[in-house]
Amino acid sequence: MSSIEASLRAGGLLFYATYNYRHKSIKPEFNPAYLVPPQGLVSYFANLEIVVNEESAGDAGSVSRLIARKPARTLD
Repeated sequence: MSSIEASLRAGGLLFYATYNYRHKSIKPEFNPAYLVPPQGLVSYFANLEIVVNEESAGDAGSVSRLIARKPARTLD
């Protein structure tokens, strides 16, 4: 996740959606290593300004979505 954050320009937006831990209720065989825990996206991108954090979208609330902004540079 750090490489994704690093690739953003100052003021740039990140749009991210992925399956979360609830996805196991739909697909029990899904590898849990690829599932986001509760508040996972917020914790992964803690250095960004959170614009939208949706923890439970899609079927059975199994998708987490995030829109975040990299802080703009300031001139000191």
